[in-house]
Amino acid sequence: DIDQSLVENTEMYLAWSLFLSNSNDDAVKYMQKIVENSERLDSTDKNLLLIAGEAFLVKKEFRNARLCLQKATESFGNNNNIISRSYFRLAEAEIGLGENASAIEKFRRLSNDENADKYFKAEASLMLAKILIANGNKNEAIEYLKKCDEWSENSNTAPQARLALAEILSQSNETLEMAKAYAIKSFLTSNDSDLIKKAMLLD
Repeated sequence: DIDQSLVENTEMYLAWSLFLSNSNDDAVKYMQKIVENSERLDSTDKNLLLIAGEAFLVKKEFRNARLCLQKATESFGNNNNIISRSYFRLAEAEIGLGENASAIEKFRRLSNDENADKYFKAEASLMLAKILIANGNKNEAIEYLKKCDEWSENSNTAPQARLALAEILSQSNETLEMAKAYAIKSFLTSNDSDLIKKAMLLD
């Protein structure tokens, strides 16, 4: 009989190899076996769990994504980029599972963490702002949209935040000029044709 540990190590190696070759659909088939076994999940390399969690997110397999990402967030020491990335993805998995309160808390904590990676601080701020707007909390949303505008270096994220600010601020005559400024800034920095059209309407 083939030693079980050899089988498990081979499956883990295959998962790594498939992820590295961008064969994610095949890789997650091996990761599925790992996720179903709590002992294997505990002993799996945390970088592999992060990559697998993101792959499960893409496939909208949110439960498996959460299992992988929960373990990943526990084990990255002082690597702020990886910690922030895994924490943000875990919140996304929770949104997919309908666990909005927990996800909101994670987005808020990440946005307010001085040591968090700037990219994921901006992404978390935008996600949180969208949820706040949907819940009617526009004043608090403005705070996080401004944080996103300040931190984001992403050509897609920052223009979204600026357009959302313009839309909220345009609802009051007192902040109309500020709204126009954000709309122009969104228009000038976006590569998204739909977003550009919306910004032009507000300008």
